[in-house]
Amino acid sequence: MLALLFCIFTNYEYINLYEIVICTNWGIFVSFYSAIFFDPDVNIKLANKMNINIYTFHILNFIVHGLPIIYCSNYKNNIKFINSIFAACFHLLWGFYVTKGTFLLNNIYIYMSNNNWYKLWFIAIISEILVYFFYK
Repeated sequence: MLALLFCIFTNYEYINLYEIVICTNWGIFVSFYSAIFFDPDVNIKLANKMNINIYTFHILNFIVHGLPIIYCSNYKNNIKFINSIFAACFHLLWGFYVTKGTFLLNNIYIYMSNNNWYKLWFIAIISEILVYFFYK
């Protein structure tokens, strides 16, 4: 979300960054919404962790995950395969950094089994790479 806002407020001067952000947004969006398949109570648990009601959670969730996708879908872009690869690499680097190499986001989000976190990472990375083919 912050990178998307950076692109908007710099008048898209960093156009390759914008295209990488589009890929990353899709990876985050698809993996976030896939979590419910691994833990049906994931949204309730996240709302409880954030100490907000479930309705506020869904509104905030839409703002953070949904609006960037809607905005990016209206953008006529020229995503190259390398943009998808960079998005996946940057996302993996972020995950490696914030988790100290474990890729387990229990401290950031909620507790999930290691296997579920690895599946969500796989979904995110594949989604980011497939964006190129989706926008082609």
